[in-house]
Amino acid sequence: FFSSRRRHTRLQGDWSSDVCSSDLETEQIVLDHSSWSQQELLLYIIQREFDLGNEALAGLAWEARAKSERDDATALADLNNQLYPLGYLAMLDEGDPPILSIAPHPEDQSIIPNWQMGVVWAMMAGFLTLIGTAWLGQFNPDAVAFDGGLLQEAAFTFALPMLIVLSLASEIRRRVALHFGVEIGHVVPIAFPILSASWPFGIAGILSQRRADLMPIPNRRALAFIEFATPLVLFFGGTILTILGLHLTPIEPPNLTSSPIAFQNNPLITIISLDWLGESLWVKMQWIHLTGLAGIGLTLIGWTLLLPIPGLPGDRILHAIVGPKQMSDSNRQTSIFVAMLAAMVLIFANTEYMPW
Repeated sequence: FFSSRRRHTRLQGDWSSDVCSSDLETEQIVLDHSSWSQQELLLYIIQREFDLGNEALAGLAWEARAKSERDDATALADLNNQLYPLGYLAMLDEGDPPILSIAPHPEDQSIIPNWQMGVVWAMMAGFLTLIGTAWLGQFNPDAVAFDGGLLQEAAFTFALPMLIVLSLASEIRRRVALHFGVEIGHVVPIAFPILSASWPFGIAGILSQRRADLMPIPNRRALAFIEFATPLVLFFGGTILTILGLHLTPIEPPNLTSSPIAFQNNPLITIISLDWLGESLWVKMQWIHLTGLAGIGLTLIGWTLLLPIPGLPGDRILHAIVGPKQMSDSNRQTSIFVAMLAAMVLIFANTEYMPW
């Protein structure tokens, strides 16, 4: 560590006259007898970006204001760029005045190579194709297991549209994060090759390559945009696929081998398609085309991700809107829990649609 408080010692060496016939200019070596402590070094770096006040009671923390009327978020981002090579992370807690704290940087999570990600997505595509094939088998009593025609139709009308929307949501989320200086990686789809009447969509959810709670986010605005990107794309992409599927669904019932599932739309699809299809909308929903089934599944996943449940994007979006200090209040947490419980009771009391 370098210090402005130095006591220098000059060491001079002499060459013997029998080694060299003339005196040579001696080289001066500077020795530093005084080094900064860890806290002094951090203080020097922090004071480039912030004016510090009183020291907080616990850890490395101070009252702080950004220098030169700068925005706190910008100053914090610049400070973290300087602290990252040293293995530290700066965090600014809301308050009057704000509290700037320094902690060791969270251990980086490696992003898996593209070829491994490709294998995972290919496996999920296979699972979705099997689900689509099982769905088509309900309308074709003469079909055999792993029928080539059904596999091809399921791959192109169910698995492919769903994966296109998922990959679009993943890429938009990644680009939004990069815009705010966060390397977040792609999402990983989770699907199961089991057709169930309670959840016939195959897709069960999506995971992030990197844990959101271990990624430094520059500010609440960035957190909201990053977390809102995926649910938004899934909902509107699924809505488009559902409308396309309704267009491809015949009005006449197919050869059903079991009782049909009475699907329900989200309100946006109902508003858009009710005038267009009329009463036939509710008829088509009982044997909807595979593309429409994929759309309904994606919109449901999009809605689910917006729920304010810890670990889901909806919880982090709520933190970004309300603020971590308010979210930590026990009364507010209780109010959110009661509101969620009331909403669940109303939904279960007013619908027979199993996925809801």
